[in-house]
Amino acid sequence: MSTVIRPEVAKSNLYFLPKHRFYELKHYCLQYPIWKKTIKDLDGYKPDCEIEKIPGVDFWKSNVETVVELREVLLKKMDAIEYCAWKVDRDISKWLLKGVSEGISYSTLAASYDIPCSKDLYYDRFRKFFWLLSKIRG
Repeated sequence: MSTVIRPEVAKSNLYFLPKHRFYELKHYCLQYPIWKKTIKDLDGYKPDCEIEKIPGVDFWKSNVETVVELREVLLKKMDAIEYCAWKVDRDISKWLLKGVSEGISYSTLAASYDIPCSKDLYYDRFRKFFWLLSKIRG
């Protein structure tokens, strides 16, 4: 299910990231569908329900405030991923987003989703996506 791509490229490559930084960002992106589902679930939230604790959210507030803050934290994370995909290449951003957030390889995207670019171009944008996300996340 995961994308088969070398985790590290030559240091002379424009989009070089250390191996473990790449893996960190890759696993960060693979949480995107979970965040999307959580936001959908929070839209139908009942104030007396139990909320899963997420780092960065203050649980000393009322349940409604906590839900709003949790939604904002998750939306901010999702927006960063979507922005990077859009910024890297507007033409293939939806396929790039699908690839990085669901771990889908180029060959699957080409066969099932009819991606309109070559494998080399896709993986160049793939690397650029993670490089840009690394810059944004700090």
